[in-house]
Amino acid sequence: MALTHKELCERAASWLRSNRRCDPVLTKVGSAGEIPDAIGWSSMFRHRGSIVVECKTSRIDFLNDKKKYTQFKHPQKGWTISSRRFRRKLLQNEGYIEERLPSMGDYRFFLCEPEIVSAEDVKRRHGDHGLLHLIGKRVLVVLEAPERQKVNHWAEIRYLRFALIHVKDNLLRLGCSVDLTELTKFFGTTGVRFPADGTKKHN
Repeated sequence: MALTHKELCERAASWLRSNRRCDPVLTKVGSAGEIPDAIGWSSMFRHRGSIVVECKTSRIDFLNDKKKYTQFKHPQKGWTISSRRFRRKLLQNEGYIEERLPSMGDYRFFLCEPEIVSAEDVKRRHGDHGLLHLIGKRVLVVLEAPERQKVNHWAEIRYLRFALIHVKDNLLRLGCSVDLTELTKFFGTTGVRFPADGTKKHN
């Protein structure tokens, strides 16, 4: 029975924590231009930096992935159009030039079940990605990801910013008082206080 996208994301996050020693590992943090299925940050010598895993449950999803990070720009008019809105050949015939947009991740992987995507598929369409296959409960590195040169680190900063805001807002919803400046310090245990009566609010 095929796994759901959510189940694949959970496996991806677990792999980042265990295999690549990432901390923190985040999934589906909203309010950012790019929302990776799973992203973690590692200080391991061989894989230092940010690592993104994109989960694919179908071949069509894999084939369409490139459109998310491509735009077309007209050299004279200066107009920019997303490749997801128009056909590629039509735009090229109109004089638009295809541009690859930077994305998150010093390293990027696809994660899927073996029959969805092969190593040859990734090498041909996404040369700066690696490939992970989920076989039973095991995540197998089929193709190691190379270190990428064009990385949108600004998007990663935004992503982490929103993650911190979500932490603060969720604690406030539980009725806590929150001092994010203190909470983010080493041993910053005074940065959060639960209600004196021990009750927690749920909205």
